[in-house]
Amino acid sequence: MKAVFALSLLFPATVEYPLPFVELTLPLFANPYQITAISIIMNGMVIAVFYPIAMWYRNLKRGEFDFSMIATVAFSPHELEATTGQLKINSDEGPYFVDLDTLRMYLRWRGTNIQTLKEQASELRNPRSITETYEVDDGAIRSKWNAGHIMASSHFDAGEKAEIAEPEPDIDSTTETDPWGANKFFESIDHDGYGTTPEGLQRGLDHIVENSTVRVLPAFPLVVPLFGGIILSLTVGDLAAAWIYGVL
Repeated sequence: MKAVFALSLLFPATVEYPLPFVELTLPLFANPYQITAISIIMNGMVIAVFYPIAMWYRNLKRGEFDFSMIATVAFSPHELEATTGQLKINSDEGPYFVDLDTLRMYLRWRGTNIQTLKEQASELRNPRSITETYEVDDGAIRSKWNAGHIMASSHFDAGEKAEIAEPEPDIDSTTETDPWGANKFFESIDHDGYGTTPEGLQRGLDHIVENSTVRVLPAFPLVVPLFGGIILSLTVGDLAAAWIYGVL
């Protein structure tokens, strides 16, 4: 909703501009209501439709023909450190979902990564193995730009050691009834973990170390189709109007 308000402020009326040296005015097809913001939103919705289509095509290409291919994508557990969305875990009680930002926050809190979790699962599942913890951020994925690049992110990788938050954790209050130290982790952060619960995180970590393939409900940022909608609205114009005119 904030994005809609921002677009309305940036484009309060129809945007039209002639191209130099050619007798052509862009956009080619104006919105019937003469409101550019509406064209941007409608065009963005059209672009967003292609994302699930691409996901289904990828799943079909991998030979997946079951119901899970409609909403989720298969990943190797090691890929979760650089994937956005929610880890899906099927159980007798129903599906569980673990936000992957919360998973990255947990990995950073412990100063480890998924490969280490899988290799040392029995040891790390014991909360008494937590000898020190680290400051975490919001679980965002670190930029792939080089550190000196202007677009580089300040977020550190899952296994990269950050500032020590608690050199000597209170392990007396962390017992064997807290697998992976999940409850201790949630006590150390200042929000709800994006809807993930301590029990959900425990199940998610068990699921990761026990399986070679996991299912993820992918996230799709709204800014991507909106940006495409802006480009189309300022050049082609309103795709719906173009379709009505019989061009598309």
